Amino acid sequence: MKRPVEGMTDVGGRRLYMRCAGNRGPTVIMEAGLASPSSDWDKVTPGISRLTRVCVYDRAGVGKSDPAPGPRDGRQVVSDLHTLLAKNSLRPPYVLVGHSFGGLFAIMYANTYPKDVAGMVLVDSSHEDQMRRFEALMTPEQVRQSRERRATNAEGVNTSEERERVRALNWRSDMPLVVLVHGAVGKDMTPPGWTDEQVARRELVWRELQNDLARRSPRGRVVIAAKSGHYIQNDQPELVVNAVSEVVRSARRRQSGR
Repeated sequence: MKRPVEGMTDVGGRRLYMRCAGNRGPTVIMEAGLASPSSDWDKVTPGISRLTRVCVYDRAGVGKSDPAPGPRDGRQVVSDLHTLLAKNSLRPPYVLVGHSFGGLFAIMYANTYPKDVAGMVLVDSSHEDQMRRFEALMTPEQVRQSRERRATNAEGVNTSEERERVRALNWRSDMPLVVLVHGAVGKDMTPPGWTDEQVARRELVWRELQNDLARRSPRGRVVIAAKSGHYIQNDQPELVVNAVSEVVRSARRRQSGR
């Protein structure tokens, strides 16, 4: 039985917070959305920990973790996580779970360390093409407002540059991959000034992009969370637990050669 992990770890003059529970492998690593704390996963980690080891952490400048000099990019996020795992003796293979923009960070990690990642679950994940596709639906004023809202965030990440970085990777894999997609649209998901028609068209684009993510692996599939908005882990946590369990079991079978 591995020791529980909870606390702060120095990753090079800065400390990151991490909490782990459960035993066995592969270790599941949860990536929250941009500027979101590790507590976003509180409804799903107990269920996952009954099957395997699961770890949540706060990226630099978020939650309990120390800030880092800005600007930040995905390569630094990947480096921080790699150091954090090594310093806590959490060896691969890993199953990565990414929500929203955290899905892009998960893809970057899998691209950088492909032999370390045994599977992935994307929870209503961002897509590198989403803003280009969304802006095509907007009026010029809505585009201006959208770019203003996205100009700053607590992590100091330039989201436009990171989407371009992920696009350039052209990441593909044969790992087990489950893509969870919201099926309900709450008021908090409707940008100011958008018409019902714009929202409906955006939802069609979102489904197309999520299907594209699932096609990144021949073992990928899409699951629609019919009762969930963007935070599927809060609205239907059992779906996230089930998806992670599916990928973990698939990774175990593959590791054992069955």
